[in-house]
Amino acid sequence: MRCRQLISAVGITSIVVVAPACGQSRRAPAAAAADSSALRVAQVHLVLQCAPTSDLLQCDALVSDLLAPSDGSRDVTDVVRWTTSDAQAVVVERGRIRATRGATAVVTATWAEPPGTASASVMVTADTSRGITHQVYVLEGEVRTFPTADGVAGARVTLINGAGVALSATTASVAGGLGQFRFAPLEAGTYLLRAVHEGYRTTEETVVLPDDKPHTLTLLPEPKDKVLASVPAL
Repeated sequence: MRCRQLISAVGITSIVVVAPACGQSRRAPAAAAADSSALRVAQVHLVLQCAPTSDLLQCDALVSDLLAPSDGSRDVTDVVRWTTSDAQAVVVERGRIRATRGATAVVTATWAEPPGTASASVMVTADTSRGITHQVYVLEGEVRTFPTADGVAGARVTLINGAGVALSATTASVAGGLGQFRFAPLEAGTYLLRAVHEGYRTTEETVVLPDDKPHTLTLLPEPKDKVLASVPAL
């Protein structure tokens, strides 16, 4: 009888299940649970922690097992595989990221050793005026209506920085879904996100970056003026 091993990997985490060794008999559930060699599960997670250093951005890659948090995380910066979406704009070596021109790129670290595969990414850009490389962020979400929760095409979405200056605006109708919006690259800080559409009340939300969760702006119908008129009976 041949021994089989099942490995499943999804997204940035990986789940590994190792079956009983060849020649080992199957046991009752209770007995198998007590035997640690009968089933081993690991869930691998990789995160990047970045900080500016002189003209570089230093990113450390930390890997951990989500099912064993007490074991802590392990620094794998020197052993992960580093790649960049634009090799002409950004150079990366063992987590040291340097932008060669004023452009934005995505840097990815990939861990491909047992017990699983995981990856994590950061967006970086160069400030040519100051000669530094720093991390930037993406803000995305969708605009929906109440109470139907339908995506809204043609909504005007504006992003305003802490000084009250509108950084950019977009129409919430992009490829991939109705009512979606996306702003990038953005500096860390506090922003006001605003959605406007005819027939609906203006909706606003305060956002503090970095924040990797998607944001949903819900538009409430604008109440129509009610005109009360009494019509005398003829």
